[in-house]
Amino acid sequence: MKQMQAFWVIVTAIMLAALSLFNTMQAAPTTTNGLPDLGFIHEYPVPNGHPFHIVVETVGPPARVWFTVPDANAIGRLVVTSTVDYVFTTVTVPTANSEPYDLVYDGSDTIWFTENAANKIGRLTLSTSSVLEYAIPTNNSAPTGIDLSPDGRVWFLEQAANKLAVFNPNTTQFQEFPYELAGGQLEDIAVLDNTHIWLTAPGQNRVSEYRVDVDDFVNIPVISGPGGTLFPPANVVVGNGRTWISAPSQDWIGVYAPGTLSFWEWVNTWSTGGQPTGLAFSSPDSLSHLWYVETAGNHVGKFVTNPQGQLSYYWATTLPTANSQPRNIAVASNQHAWITQTGAGKIAEWRPPTSFYRSFLPVVLRP
Repeated sequence: MKQMQAFWVIVTAIMLAALSLFNTMQAAPTTTNGLPDLGFIHEYPVPNGHPFHIVVETVGPPARVWFTVPDANAIGRLVVTSTVDYVFTTVTVPTANSEPYDLVYDGSDTIWFTENAANKIGRLTLSTSSVLEYAIPTNNSAPTGIDLSPDGRVWFLEQAANKLAVFNPNTTQFQEFPYELAGGQLEDIAVLDNTHIWLTAPGQNRVSEYRVDVDDFVNIPVISGPGGTLFPPANVVVGNGRTWISAPSQDWIGVYAPGTLSFWEWVNTWSTGGQPTGLAFSSPDSLSHLWYVETAGNHVGKFVTNPQGQLSYYWATTLPTANSQPRNIAVASNQHAWITQTGAGKIAEWRPPTSFYRSFLPVVLRP
């Protein structure tokens, strides 16, 4: 018996040593806060403004990304040939003080964006840098999140008016759908297809799916578990048939688990008080990659799930500029992640291989 115990002690020691070696090989040198060196992250200072939402036009080189600059009343463009060869340009929105908020790229020659203070949505033609604006029927609606459906329609949220809306570019007509719960404070939107529209309602601690074919909202509580506390969601993203949300107040990211009493499966992000907000999704292989930023924690990270939807591992690192307040993230097809550092007035590029950063086994919270 003692020999058998000794055998398993030796086996365990070998496994721990191998795991330690693996972690040493995978992790970059760490800083004093335990997170990795930042050799694969580069920051680009934005002239005269603080970027908020961001989209990728081309992978490059040169790479081209577009972003909203609310305090400059502009849509910005960053063209990066190399870390020392890059150019910023801006397109000023015709309506003064419009506060461009969110934006979406159609994959061709058009960017659509919301004008939070001007009560309009805008259409930017990239080849000509021309902007057309369309007034929203409801006054002072404060449009926020925006996305496109495959049929070319433009879906967006009216935060102050508590409505979901859609714009048809072919007819220039709007259609609005009042949200069923008062004070939803509708924030972010993700279009799955022509008939399923996801949105966050932090004012009601809900994530909702609007089903176009039946003109109905399915309102899902954002909750820690059966009988648990409610809390507000921030951003939402869909990919590979799954819906992900961020919950800043809990330092959690959740994936919708329909048919369960808890509604969500939750995963802790790296830091306490990090406040995850912006999300992005990519699937460069058989795995699903869920990217996120922590606005208060100044971190960027990535979860990876297998084809069965099970979380495998994640990576996280700190952005070079302290307290840069990263807010949103977009991922190109080459797996370069682009991050708006709203507090610092910069855009960061996180280049592969991201796996050289500190990796962690996920802590999955299942009520």
